[in-house]
Amino acid sequence: MTEHGKAPGSSEAEQMAWRRGKLEGLRSHGWDFPNDFKRSCDADGTEHTAALLQARYGDWEKAALEAEGLRVTLAGRLMNRRGPFLVLQEGSGTMQFYLAKGAEDGLRDTVAQWDIGDIVAGTGTLEKLRATVGDDGTVAYRLPLGEAEIALNPLLGQRIQLRFEDAIYCTACGRKTNKSFNQGYCYPCFQKLAACDSCIVSPEKCHFAAGTCREPSWAEQFCMTDHWVYLANSTGLKVGITRGNQVPTRWLDQGASAAVLFARTSTRHLAGLVEVILKAHAADRTQWQRLLKGPPEPVDLLSARERLWETCADALTGLQQDHGLQAVQRVTGPELWQAAYPVTAYPAKVKALALEKLGTVEGTLEGIKGQYLLLTSGVINIRKYTAHQVAFFTS
Repeated sequence: MTEHGKAPGSSEAEQMAWRRGKLEGLRSHGWDFPNDFKRSCDADGTEHTAALLQARYGDWEKAALEAEGLRVTLAGRLMNRRGPFLVLQEGSGTMQFYLAKGAEDGLRDTVAQWDIGDIVAGTGTLEKLRATVGDDGTVAYRLPLGEAEIALNPLLGQRIQLRFEDAIYCTACGRKTNKSFNQGYCYPCFQKLAACDSCIVSPEKCHFAAGTCREPSWAEQFCMTDHWVYLANSTGLKVGITRGNQVPTRWLDQGASAAVLFARTSTRHLAGLVEVILKAHAADRTQWQRLLKGPPEPVDLLSARERLWETCADALTGLQQDHGLQAVQRVTGPELWQAAYPVTAYPAKVKALALEKLGTVEGTLEGIKGQYLLLTSGVINIRKYTAHQVAFFTS
């Protein structure tokens, strides 16, 4: 059956008559065919694709995307619809569109005529649903999986299964790859994209000023912009950095129980230099096995912040003298961020589950923390399997 109205007959003549009638209905709403459709594109002419947009903005929070105000235009085959949510499939991947509550009635009437399989186009502001922290501090998780988004907190105590479908598609270019590099990229993209360069992990090694950046325009947008240096408690006192619009996303990804801002810098490179100074006195990595064995011991992050400023005052002042007071700004506000993760039981022994090797991972869901699902059979790092095609089942 079609999604609306009466299904067309089985003969070719009946099919053609039904399609022509549908086309006339669309034209009556002002939707002409043929049309002059064009994808949206960057200033340099690079056309937007689902894979490109996911690679660029997949880690952004909803508020940051709204502030960016980026409008995109894509076309593809309608694969699924749930209320106001429409999933389009194009050459590089899928993209979900949302029909806003304030949409004109004429547009709603037109969309109501669309069938699964129709080739349609959409323009809208990008939105991304992420883990959120409720008023009581509890983190609510959702698992994006193709066109679906699965609420995980209600599945605690239930048996779940993830099955690898033997396919990996690069998050940047969409090509099929036998192996994922840097959590979701094919090897050519891993070699050429700035997002995969070693300076992303070690920002103090930024070589933008030397003129050897892989993608200067990308760096201008993501590296030559405000960054935070922060202190967090995930498995003890830890220092880290993140883009100005990635608080608290970065902390949630790391499974931090508490965090506080330490400094604001004008570039990623400067944030990396501050981090280098601080990590002589605090860890810069989370011990993932300890993270999954239970909550960390309490750390007075506000006192630690004051202590580190005093201990590292000479080196931090030197950075300000070299780059300007506005380039490295001290944060003195008392705001302390805290979160409680939905975990009913921590494992006595942490056993990592390798989805590619096992093919299927299953067990009762006992918790979610950072990017990990805690199952009775072991733990799995979901972020590690970015770009993998996976089927998800619940009992």
